[in-house]
Parts: sequence; structure tokens; C-alpha cells
Amino acid sequence: MADDRAQPSLLTVAGLAGEQAATLLHLDARLLELEMKEKAGALARSGAWGLAAIALAGMGTFVVVLGLVGVLVALGMALFAAAFVVGAVLFAVGALSALRARSALVGWSVVPRRTVEQVRQDAAAIREGFRNGIR
Repeated sequence: MADDRAQPSLLTVAGLAGEQAATLLHLDARLLELEMKEKAGALARSGAWGLAAIALAGMGTFVVVLGLVGVLVALGMALFAAAFVVGAVLFAVGALSALRARSALVGWSVVPRRTVEQVRQDAAAIREGFRNGIR
């Protein structure tokens, strides 16, 4: 009789495992929520600073372009040729900047990697618990 009390029933073990699995799922859902908020916040901050940078750089570039065209005209180049040369240089720099921006995003992902890894670990722990807990 003492052995029966020491050994939990299959239904008891399954019930405890179900409760623990539900707790793990709840914690994983919370981790997912926190991780996605973190990623969204970083993306929003980056976007705001990026827009400010684009606006200021655009205004500054316009003034510099006018100055460069003026310098080339003062050196004796025709106005249309000076504008073409400055535009071509700006296009090349812009293209290189776009390539650099694209390469900066290569490793970035929206996928919540920590949450996915945690869910995998939880699933493995649940499987292991069933293997070791039910005999």
C-alpha cells in the first residue's frame, strides 16, 4: 500500500505535465511579446533618426550641389556640363550608400529568435519529462 502512495498515477503525472506545459506556453508568449516590443521600438527609433538624417542631408546636399556647380562654372565650365558632372558624382555616391544600407540589414530579422529557441527548449524538456516521468 505504501508503494501505491509513493508512485503517482498516470493521470496525476499527465495533469501536472499539462499544467507545466501551459505555464511554459504562457511564459513563451510573454517572451514573444517582450521581444517583439523590443524589436519594434528599435525599428521605430531607427526610422525616426533616419528620417531626420535624410531631411537634413537632403537640404545640405542641395546647398553643396549649388556651390559645386557654381565653382565649376567659375572655373570656366558650361553651366549644363557642371550640373551634369556634379549630378553624376552624387548619383554614384547615392548608389554606394544604397548598397551599404542593404548590406547593413543582411543579418537583421523580424523573427523572434530567442522565443523560437526557448519554445524548442521547452518542447524538448516536456518530451524528456514524459519519457522520465511515465514508466
